[in-house]
Amino acid sequence: MSNGKRILATGVFDLFHVGHLRYLQYARQQGGHLTVAVTPDALCLARKGKQPIIHESQRLEMIQGLGWVDGVRYLPTSLELTQEAADWIGAWHIDQVVVGGDWEGSARWQRLGLALAERGIGVCFAQHTQGISSTEIVARIRQTAPAVLAP
Repeated sequence: MSNGKRILATGVFDLFHVGHLRYLQYARQQGGHLTVAVTPDALCLARKGKQPIIHESQRLEMIQGLGWVDGVRYLPTSLELTQEAADWIGAWHIDQVVVGGDWEGSARWQRLGLALAERGIGVCFAQHTQGISSTEIVARIRQTAPAVLAP
């Protein structure tokens, strides 16, 4: 679907994997202009209590390298800060936010969805890719590291 909608997708995108790719491909299909907001390291640390493995500048560069992403920025605030998030999303002139399917029904997106709807901004959820996540990749590496790193 190539319409004039301005779409926003957000994420950490640490250890970029096929789930990230499918999410961004789905977001791209929703409109004519795709902006991706990459969560900066400090915000990850504050929100999740851990630093991403890949530095924010490299994660941003990887997303920029996807030829079908029109703009990449750092996420200015946590999406938990409902009014602040709705304000900057509106200021970016976004028509629709695409969210990973694992967030559907969450309290965060119930609150933020209502705040965005008041501004005429839609929210839709991409299908979650089962069996893959950065957290699962890290766990798998930790589990297999001795065998993988053995001489």
